[in-house]
Amino acid sequence: FPSHDTITRALIVNALVDRVETPVEASSTPVVPSSPASFVVASDGLYVVSGGTISAIDYGRGGAFTSLDVTGGVVPIKHGDTLRVTYMVAPTVRFIPQ
Repeated sequence: FPSHDTITRALIVNALVDRVETPVEASSTPVVPSSPASFVVASDGLYVVSGGTISAIDYGRGGAFTSLDVTGGVVPIKHGDTLRVTYMVAPTVRFIPQ
């Protein structure tokens, strides 16, 4: 059976995806630049980061970054903010606009 933490994370991801009004088919898979990879967001949405060998995911706004203390998952993000992913092996990144 999955752990309590795994179930809780899955429920949170489902709740976030349910809030997105854009069909998943409208999502995109951006090219992952060299590490640390920075993605500046053109519209509100969700970044799904998985696979690879990730050492840090940081959220940036106004030039300041904060560590999310995760190595993958779903990150809700706002227009103009930056998602920075530090890795050894490139992850798969998917953006779902909101």
